[in-house]
Amino acid sequence: MSGLVEGSSAGVISKDSSNIVELVRRQYQMITTTVKATANSSADCRAKVTAECPPTAVPGSPGSGGEKNGTSDPAECRNVELGTAVQVKRPNRVVGLQ
Repeated sequence: MSGLVEGSSAGVISKDSSNIVELVRRQYQMITTTVKATANSSADCRAKVTAECPPTAVPGSPGSGGEKNGTSDPAECRNVELGTAVQVKRPNRVVGLQ
């Protein structure tokens, strides 16, 4: 199911549920420290955005956002400290108009 819902992930709970706290902690950490910028666009008019990650953050996750060649997602920052601003940039032109 996690492969069908963008931004979701899954973990396996042990038979005795002893790892439930660690699974929740790991997921909470991912949720609170990842910033991903998106733009609504159509097939005829694509808008791209990029995120300028703070120095302590890690740019994108490999292969995320449907990148074809396994490069990182330019609109995502990971390991962002809580309260840290992430600047999002968009080009001054729209890609795909002909």
